[in-house]
Amino acid sequence: MVKFNDEELKKYINLIKEYIDKNYRSHFHEPAGMLGHHYFESGINYSTEVWDWGSWLNTIALNALGYENVEKYQKGTLLNFLDRQDEQGRIPILVSATKVPWLPDLDENYNKNIAKPTMCQFALEISRKYNDVEWIRPYFAKLVKFVNYYDNTSLVL
Repeated sequence: MVKFNDEELKKYINLIKEYIDKNYRSHFHEPAGMLGHHYFESGINYSTEVWDWGSWLNTIALNALGYENVEKYQKGTLLNFLDRQDEQGRIPILVSATKVPWLPDLDENYNKNIAKPTMCQFALEISRKYNDVEWIRPYFAKLVKFVNYYDNTSLVL
């Protein structure tokens, strides 16, 4: 394991923060294709794709670093997942502006690679940041349905 002294650590933290400051906005997008809400993606290679826990962790990071004017992208990203929930309660691990052929559609025989149970934590992180739960109220039943599906299936991660 590489060990840094305090001065080196401070230098690298500053470099990372500068990089994020310079580039984070390039990951925010207007609604497009099957993504009906504003969204952010995890990396330049995924400009039309949004991954479940990457989005949740990016929300935590953006909030921890104190970035402003990101609310509609955070909320929209989660809502794009919830809009893709199927009748059984499953939410895909990835949502895309275009159909991604290598990711199987949700069907009755495919339940192993669904979104992680961080969707509720995602909603909670956003709600705490903006001191607002009303935005998620219309979707709350979807979160409950997802958790129930997740808890009642024999998913092995």
